[in-house]
Amino acid sequence: MDKYVSVFLDYLHYERGFSDSTLAAYRSDLVKLSAFMQWEDGVSHWDQLSKRDILRFMAWQLDSGQAKATVA
Repeated sequence: MDKYVSVFLDYLHYERGFSDSTLAAYRSDLVKLSAFMQWEDGVSHWDQLSKRDILRFMAWQLDSGQAKATVA
């Protein structure tokens, strides 16, 4: 899954002009999501994720004490 994160972040950087701090935040969130899904459900590819999976990840972040404003 990491290869796809890098490709996506390169797109955001070169094509969309996102700042380094925004890219770092996206990378952090995507790495956490990837680890969560591999640990929880054994998901190993992004196309296996569902909307429900994303919502579970967001709920897990909130339950772990992450500020609501940073969970997007």
